[in-house]
Amino acid sequence: MSTIRKLDSGNFQAIVRINGFTPKHKTFQYKTDATQWADAIELELNRTSPLILHDWQTLKWTDLVDRYVIDVNQYHRGYARGDKYRASQLKKAFKHSLLSGLTPDVVDEYKLNRLEQVSSGTVKRELGYMQRVFSYVRKDLHLQVPDIFQQIRMPRDSEPRDRVPSEAEYNHILDELRLLRSPIMADLVVLAKETAMRRGELLSIKAEHLNLRTKTLLIPITKTDKPRTIPLTPEALKVLCKYASINEHTSTSGLVSGRKLFPIQPNSVTTAFRRITAKLKLSGIVFHSLRHMRITELFEMGWTEQEVCLLYTSDAADERIV
Repeated sequence: MSTIRKLDSGNFQAIVRINGFTPKHKTFQYKTDATQWADAIELELNRTSPLILHDWQTLKWTDLVDRYVIDVNQYHRGYARGDKYRASQLKKAFKHSLLSGLTPDVVDEYKLNRLEQVSSGTVKRELGYMQRVFSYVRKDLHLQVPDIFQQIRMPRDSEPRDRVPSEAEYNHILDELRLLRSPIMADLVVLAKETAMRRGELLSIKAEHLNLRTKTLLIPITKTDKPRTIPLTPEALKVLCKYASINEHTSTSGLVSGRKLFPIQPNSVTTAFRRITAKLKLSGIVFHSLRHMRITELFEMGWTEQEVCLLYTSDAADERIV
């Protein structure tokens, strides 16, 4: 396993401990760099301990999840955005289980218990991840494992979140974040509302994506796999220039490329935002609601669906809430 600890110097030390190997450690300036290094080392060490394929009924669920991550899942774009968390959750839930012990009844009981804790969408994605592991065991490891998911009913999709924060609620959230001295979260909230960008898109922004001459931002990797360039409001431009350490009235020629402007984990953003809305008793508002807020404003300003779709998303029409 790996741990990240903050040193007195302000740097972050990553430590990886795997049974049978000498512990490895390395120090980084940013926590995200330390986490990425630790994950890579952990996968590398686990790779040197190949899964011994005896009768599939003797295989441990946690070993198979690890092997799926190493062989397949780590190369998926969605691994860091959600699959890594799902793999961890499912390993924890079934840490003492053999693959043969994951019967339809056992998985169905897990489903019902999780539905009392999280949304049906979350449970559906977790069960989908389990199904992918089972499929990997059958198709890649060529083991005769029964397809238990033919006997499991997936949860219904959650009702779409169509709550749009009011201007007053938006300002309350910003005021609370600033009161708690959380400037990065406050600035991310501003950017989400001013740009209609998704969480993952915001956390992937690099300085070289900024064009100060045209006051636009390139989003090279999107949910729909179609790069797009969006105009920046004065508020959004001001925030981005601050984190890129440049003056908005200069050129982009001196930008330092390669590093993300917001070295934060996606789940940290979601958790921090959820705590603020819970404290303010703002029900039904999630971080993604800020995107809805901006798109709704654009429609109210007279933008057509075609204009919004062209600049902000290929599915903006589905997010129109007025």
